Amino acid sequence: MKRLFTVMFYLFLFVTPLLVAQEETATVVFYRTHNKFYRAGKPIVRCDGAPIGRIGNGAWWSVEIPTGRRQLTAGDDQLGRSIDLRPGQTYYFAITYHNAAMVSDQKLWQIAVIPDAEAKLATAQLKHSEIK
Repeated sequence: MKRLFTVMFYLFLFVTPLLVAQEETATVVFYRTHNKFYRAGKPIVRCDGAPIGRIGNGAWWSVEIPTGRRQLTAGDDQLGRSIDLRPGQTYYFAITYHNAAMVSDQKLWQIAVIPDAEAKLATAQLKHSEIK
């Protein structure tokens, strides 16, 4: 009985933190479709102002982000998208380049929330890359 208790205690001690850590994050997938007119830029993707990585033309990558209300931005887009990330969920964001020269001198990277089905189709045609 004492041995069973000891085994259960150690299982609880080591397994519980792993389960809690998995439940406190959400998977966020960022992707950028091929753009033949603006291939060179690699905007920096940020979460709450902190850089996560750069995303190249025709690429995608994913990252685990702590749950809760988050502000995601790309490149020079200061507004970005505010989203409430829930534990264990997967979210997809498309990074796009918009030339706003007709309106002003700005060229903007924008980030948009994309429905799962549409994003899965888009990422299947892109190259998976590591976060840089």
